Amino acid sequence: MITDKGNRRSPKRLKIAHKPEEMTPEWVEPMTFYPTLAEFKDLPKYVAHMESKGAHFAGIAKIVPPPQWQPNNKPREQRYNPSEMKFKIENPLQQTIKPTPTMGAFESTSQRMPEISIEKFVKLATSDRYVTPAHQSYEDLEAQYWSYDKLDRSDDPIYGADVPRTLIDDDKKIWNVGKKTPIFNDIGERLTRVKDGAYLYFGMWKATFSWHIEDMDLYGINYLHYGAPKTWYCVPPKHGYKLEKAAHSLFPEWGKMCYNFLRHKVCMVSPRLLAKRGVKVQKMVQEERDIIIVFPHAYHSGFNHGFNIAEASNFGTPRWIEHGKRHRPCTCSHSDSAVRIEMDPFIKKFQPAMLELWKSGTDVGPHPDDNKEIKEVWKFCKEILDKNLDEICISKLGENIKMFETTKAVKQDVPKTEEIQELTDEEKVKILKKNCKKQLEHFQNYREILPDIQEIVKFDGDVSISEISINDSGDNKENIESVLSEQKPVTVSKRILRKAERCNVQIKKTKSAYMKDYLDRLPKKTELKSPKAKKQVSTEVVRKIGFADISAEELAAKKAMKKCWFKHKFWACQKCSGCIRPDCGKCIYCKDKPKFGGRGVQKQKCMLKKCSNPVVRGCDRCTWNL
Repeated sequence: MITDKGNRRSPKRLKIAHKPEEMTPEWVEPMTFYPTLAEFKDLPKYVAHMESKGAHFAGIAKIVPPPQWQPNNKPREQRYNPSEMKFKIENPLQQTIKPTPTMGAFESTSQRMPEISIEKFVKLATSDRYVTPAHQSYEDLEAQYWSYDKLDRSDDPIYGADVPRTLIDDDKKIWNVGKKTPIFNDIGERLTRVKDGAYLYFGMWKATFSWHIEDMDLYGINYLHYGAPKTWYCVPPKHGYKLEKAAHSLFPEWGKMCYNFLRHKVCMVSPRLLAKRGVKVQKMVQEERDIIIVFPHAYHSGFNHGFNIAEASNFGTPRWIEHGKRHRPCTCSHSDSAVRIEMDPFIKKFQPAMLELWKSGTDVGPHPDDNKEIKEVWKFCKEILDKNLDEICISKLGENIKMFETTKAVKQDVPKTEEIQELTDEEKVKILKKNCKKQLEHFQNYREILPDIQEIVKFDGDVSISEISINDSGDNKENIESVLSEQKPVTVSKRILRKAERCNVQIKKTKSAYMKDYLDRLPKKTELKSPKAKKQVSTEVVRKIGFADISAEELAAKKAMKKCWFKHKFWACQKCSGCIRPDCGKCIYCKDKPKFGGRGVQKQKCMLKKCSNPVVRGCDRCTWNL
């Protein structure tokens, strides 16, 4: 880890200079900075100093505040006393980290819980069920966090996130002190919609913040007030596209719902698995009184080591403006609720020459952290659109142009039996300009090259025509047909035959024979002689059916954690090996299911799918009973 401890310069001597894009190093280790009190009081200028040292290339950096600085004027014994905090955590989140078939990839979901006071949250976080396990080092605790054995029996952590409060006095607000740079001051309040421009986070062991980037690719700042450390993972902005590509391959279903699904904090991938897929990850441990700075477009994630209190906000600098203009937002139905910042005032102040172009919609360009291939495609398409038809000479473009005839043939639905006429240069240019315009519009929300451009222009990169799935639909259908039309008919026919063979269904038994065999296998019904005998039947097995290796005392303890007028039942945890096991199709409960030909009488899950960590259902009327 690189430090800046020995270089304590006065604020007047700080050199602020950024390395040009072409000089960006391939890999930079995360840095730790130790500012003086004078330097720390001008955080905007100090962040610029950090970037002059190249800290932003790593995506994450740590600041250790000077000992003289304190967040507020209260004595330490009162500063973080839970009884002094009269506010509540309105929407605590119970997090479920569920493994996927790929070792090291997890789906992260959360459920809102009833509000809870700070005192009760501390009691919950330090209880036997949620307390940090014994460990020898940070590395040992990290290994327990990623362990599949621990995942099965550990309770889902509860995260007191997004509490609109601050524990830092106004005159000591470290992210609201840049009087000469209003862009640094203003953004926190615009994003959080609260007066202080910051949120508090109350963590416990295993409380997780999954892979994501900040809203509009802003800077993120996190100050750990009190308690156990946090482990942070970060992918440098230059390599962010590699994480997106790995996430799309690991979570294809999420990619169908929202292309930029990493903004929703729905997946957690271990650094070991990412390293196998060519994504190198930075790691830093944040201890009490440490500040973590996350730079624009740096994907990050992490977990809490135990109970702690942290405060976080967002900010911007003049270097961020280009990121804010080019950020790629969420593409699903939740995009309307995403936080947006009007860029016009910032462009007017820091990029006045671009204001008119921005308002007219012609100030377009690639994202600052796009890879080389994307930038080459963008540059090529922009040059084509900027020229008139008579200025483009197809013959001079050389080998870059190909397959015009195939593309034109597919779009006009020309029968394969008819001879395709050769296109004129003017027709070729029109096709090229149309696809280039479509590509630039696509780049505004997606970091991918369209098949139309792939089949017209040769670019050496990660994406190729051979990677197009034949199961795609919609706008890509025509492009897929053009690709298949180049292949041999024999290859296509074999593929269709193999698919037909997989869809073939063979019925081994007649319906009457199957039902007779099914009825013979059903358990015999116990006949009760009298109502008194019925009351004496034990319900212990009924309550525990579907659960494994858990005592009635444990179930009662879980049930007693919440109090509600409704008597909620237990849910399976949906993350342990028993929960995610597929139906066997052979036990009496599987044969009762309609998908296996049953009547659905018993309505019970597979006998082998036993949950080792059931959770209690909840509702808005539930209250904590601690």
